[in-house]
Amino acid sequence: GTAMTGAKIDRNLPLNAKQRKLVADNTGLVAVHLRRNVPNLAMPRRDREWEDLFQEGCMGLIDAARTHREDSGIPFPAYAFPRIHNAVSRALRTKFTTVRVPLRAAPRGAEGEDAASHRTAPHDPRVVQLAYDVSSRIPDRRHGLDDGQELIGERLRDKYERALDIAEARVAGATSRRGDRQQLAHALVEHRLRIPRDEFRRPLRQVARETKSSFARVAQCEKQINASICETLDADPEFHELRRRQRLDPNGRDVVIDSAMGAALANVGNTEFRRRFEALPERRRAELLYRLVGLSGTDVCDFASRQVMRLSPIARETILREAL
Repeated sequence: GTAMTGAKIDRNLPLNAKQRKLVADNTGLVAVHLRRNVPNLAMPRRDREWEDLFQEGCMGLIDAARTHREDSGIPFPAYAFPRIHNAVSRALRTKFTTVRVPLRAAPRGAEGEDAASHRTAPHDPRVVQLAYDVSSRIPDRRHGLDDGQELIGERLRDKYERALDIAEARVAGATSRRGDRQQLAHALVEHRLRIPRDEFRRPLRQVARETKSSFARVAQCEKQINASICETLDADPEFHELRRRQRLDPNGRDVVIDSAMGAALANVGNTEFRRRFEALPERRRAELLYRLVGLSGTDVCDFASRQVMRLSPIARETILREAL
């Protein structure tokens, strides 16, 4: 441990790539410890919940990644378990009990972070957030790909991000007596829904505390955002085709979208567009055509004049009269 080696943990230093991988590959150890050693977590209490304790255990896992030495001969899981246990136990004693139980004094001569934690303990229960960038958990799947190539997983993620932006704007624009709907929606998106892995998301109860909202209100707002995301993605035929191809290929999300797949995806979208376009009233069709010309990067006047040049003389005469 750190007290035995005399090494002090500097939590202000970011983890290096190898340490981040250790944490990402071993987060399951925290869940295993909680299931084995913390009773009654299946029925969370207000002052002790799975997500809060999971974050405390992750802090111990991060400390283990910072101090583990490969030449020690100790496998990382065996090294990490005691540190996860200490972090969770310390949190249970100091942050998740109705009556705070003082920690025992550290043995004389003990040094390091563990000794400091014996001397002082926080007086107000709070959740400690992970001290490094959560986005570093996502492996760079594009490494080694040619420029311009894209993976199925990347395009799916991009579609989710766009659907999330749409959902945030939609929910934030809803009327609210408190007038903080935009702040609440933004907090849920940035600290929960935009983070790909559940174990690194901010707990709902903490979002409620930070936004001074009730738990029920926060949960309902997140439910509305998720419903909006599902509605947007469900209306996207390309999204469903990407999911279908992901399930069929053993490489799943790591399949490269080549030119053939790109053409197939475009064809799926075009077929669905034609079906929807045919069902629209004439006025809505005209609006959509105008929008389509704008999205294609073509000047509307240039586009119209080129189409007029292709008309028969009688058709040109007719369209010129209508342009008066």
